[in-house]
Amino acid sequence: MSTSPPSPPPPPHSTPPPPPPPTSTPPPPPSLSTPRNPPPSLSTPTPPPLFTPPPPPPPLSTPPPPPPPPLSTR
Repeated sequence: MSTSPPSPPPPPHSTPPPPPPPTSTPPPPPSLSTPRNPPPSLSTPTPPPLFTPPPPPPPLSTPPPPPPPPLSTR
């Protein structure tokens, strides 16, 4: 007697394909109610300085040595 080959397992239920990766979402449209750049505050104006003073010189790390005392010659 020829034994029939084992029947193949039943095919799994048809699984839906994975969803495609989300495409790059477009940026939301700019809101028309809020301006992009807020108006400058008129109460606290900050004009740029017209002249910037130079920085003070750095202090010397070691003071200069005192002058030598005069030699009393007799």
